[in-house]
Amino acid sequence: FPPFFWRHAITTASAASVIARKVGLSTADAFSAGLLHDLGAVLLHRRDADAFAEATASPTVADQVAAELAAFGVTHADEGAAALDAWGFPEPFVEAVALHQHGVEEPKHALGRVLRVAEAVALEHAPMPGYPTAPDVDRLLIAIRLRPDDFDVVTREVDGQLERIADMLGVEA
Repeated sequence: FPPFFWRHAITTASAASVIARKVGLSTADAFSAGLLHDLGAVLLHRRDADAFAEATASPTVADQVAAELAAFGVTHADEGAAALDAWGFPEPFVEAVALHQHGVEEPKHALGRVLRVAEAVALEHAPMPGYPTAPDVDRLLIAIRLRPDDFDVVTREVDGQLERIADMLGVEA
């Protein structure tokens, strides 16, 4: 599996917890949703690594979604949400994972909106090789009632969290 997978998951989780605190949501729930948001990618990769690698090589999120649907009949977001639902996770988690690549206004629950913005912040802050470019982060921040200049504050806090996590795990940040 791509070596940057966990780095992206932890960066998204950190961004989600920082953003959640700023908008008054549970930081633990947001961190957990961020950590689990690409669970479906692992499941699809395990099903057929070559088909998944081909799908993720798509230049845009729309192309990636189409490639996943063509190869597997589901997207990685759908697969991850189904797994969380089967494991009895609360609806806000299931919805957040299911809609993490959709428009920020689509989730009913605030957790899904925070996760959508957090992944965009993570991708802007630490782009992943071969991953479609991040959407307009300023627009997403405004959609959850933060300011575009909050991006720098959020990324500084994310960097601090990543350093603490790396220290705790005994790995390089």
